[in-house]
Parts: sequence; C-alpha cells; structure tokens
Amino acid sequence: GSYTTVDTKSVKSGGTYSWSSSSISGFDTATYNSASVASYTVTAAKTNSLNITRKSYALSITKDTGYATIASTSGAGTYKVGNKVSISATATTGSSFSSWTQTSGTTSSFANKNSASTTFTMPASAATIKANGSVTKRYMQNYTTAGCPTSRTAVYDSRDNKSYYIQKIGSLCWMTSNLNIAGGTTLTSATSNVTRNYTLPSSNLNGFSTNGAAYVYNTSTYGGYYSWAVVTAGTKPTSGNTAQDICPKGWKLPTNANFNTLISTYNTAAKLVAAPFYATYGGSISNGTNYDAANLGFYYSSNAYSGGGSYTLSITSNNSSYIPYEAPKVDWHTITYYGFNVRCVTK
Repeated sequence: GSYTTVDTKSVKSGGTYSWSSSSISGFDTATYNSASVASYTVTAAKTNSLNITRKSYALSITKDTGYATIASTSGAGTYKVGNKVSISATATTGSSFSSWTQTSGTTSSFANKNSASTTFTMPASAATIKANGSVTKRYMQNYTTAGCPTSRTAVYDSRDNKSYYIQKIGSLCWMTSNLNIAGGTTLTSATSNVTRNYTLPSSNLNGFSTNGAAYVYNTSTYGGYYSWAVVTAGTKPTSGNTAQDICPKGWKLPTNANFNTLISTYNTAAKLVAAPFYATYGGSISNGTNYDAANLGFYYSSNAYSGGGSYTLSITSNNSSYIPYEAPKVDWHTITYYGFNVRCVTK
C-alpha cells in the first residue's frame, strides 16, 4: 500500500532521533536499520532507514434487515490503516443501491459513497460500514418475519409479478390473499421453496380425480387450486412436514400448529374471512367440479397425513349444503386429488 511520511528531522552527528509510535494514530512499530527502536543516536553522516508498520483493524459490512434491499456485499475483512479497500454491493430484485454510510469507528471516507462499487479508506480503528438500498418494487422473496408489515401491504411474487397481500398476524408473516401461481410455471430454487426444478401441470378444471396425480386450476376469484402432488412440488410426503412446496423462496406452507395458533384467536369463520386474514370460501375441486364455493374454504397445511393424505384448515359458513356449520379446524383428508387453496408464511 501507499505510505505517508509521518516525521522528518535533521539530526547532527551525535544527536538523538526520538520515535514514539503511540503518538501517531494507526502506526504500530518502528524499526531503524532493521532494529526495533524508540530512539537512535546519529554517529556519522550516513543514510539511515526508518520503517513503519501500520496497525490492522477489522472492517465489517452490514445491510438492511427486514425487507432486504441489498442481496450481498463484498469487502469485509482485516486491513492496515490507510489501505484503500475495494467494496461492492448488489441490490435485490425490485431494489436499487443508494449509498454507503459509516456506522462505527474513526471517521473515514469513501471514494464515491453513491457507487455500488467503490473504495473505503481504512481508518485507525475497527469500522463498520453499511450498504443502503431503495425499493422500486416490493417482492415477497425479499421479506423476513422481522420485516413483515403490521398492516395489510401489497407485494409482488418475482416468479410471475402477480400481486398479493401480506401482514404480520401474531408472530408470523402471513399471505392474506390466496396464492395463484399459474399452471405451466417452472419453479426453481432461486425464487421458490424447492431444491430442484418443478413444473406445474397446465391449468384445467377437468381432472382432480386420481390420487397421487398432479392438478392445477387457476381462477381470478379464489386464486389457485392445487392437488397434494402439486402443492408439495411433486414430493408427495406421507408423513411429517413437506420440505418443498410451491410457495415463494423464503416462504412455506403453514404447519398444523401455525393454523391452530391462528384459529385460537380467530375462532369463527366470520373472524377468519374478515381482517386481518381475509380467508375466502373457495370450496374445493374434485372430478371437474368446484364444490360449494362461497360456503366452504380449505387451506393446505405442510403436515402430511400418516399413510398418505394431507391436512387443511377448514372453514364453513352457515349456508354450506355439504358440511354443517362448525368452528374452523385443522382436519385430515385421505383423498389427495382434491383441489384446495394455499396461503404461505415466512420461514
């Protein structure tokens, strides 16, 4: 790196040159003619070498929490005082880089604080800098539970740019509108809760008739209906919780426990279809028919029913001709071709 002359003295023969590293911030030791010294006596006119060792400090880089505007940063590490450290930041989808700020340590400077790729001069102390971003479009994939809005907020799914609502309810961040990822869409681990690519079958009301088969039907009123094979992204577990599903990356299907916590507070159908959850009576689909839409509602849980099947949150109105009114509950189904709706929660 580059060095700056910190002390220049003319000393006559027999004079003493005194050095104190503690008097100059950021410098650690000094050697005179390869020997570590605090002072040196000049005995004759000759050239002497003073070498200065600079101290090293840690540079940390932070980014936004909650809603993520910055995807990644580079440049953190340990550097000598005065080094020009190369730093960079990459914004998330739907965001843009805005500026660098220093949040701790002896004040120093950026070559260009408004550039995502620039340099930072290492000060004479440990330092923390932050990469700041600004939102151009809010995507679900960038949210965490900690950053979930406490009021109903419109967001987008980066997989297809469809708009949904989300809100923090209790300790979880919930979708408060139904997922409607389209039939024919290929899910990847970059944007979905999968570990390998999965392509949804084409949307079609017909079908929904064979256990284990994959079915999708998309509507503008109630969102998407999916069989168990599709909602679990082709994995079809028969026990435990599905590890893969059709939710956006960073989100997942709710567990039975998540639903039970929800309905411990919103314990009637009337409460669930109102704010803040806004459940819908979408009915179910089987054998090419949408049964009892506007009176029944079913939402997939991540829990598999032992031996094959699924669990759902079931909601019944007073007007259903299929199921007498009962309080919302988590119930099991052995028929896996039924088409039910989906809500997701953040991981």
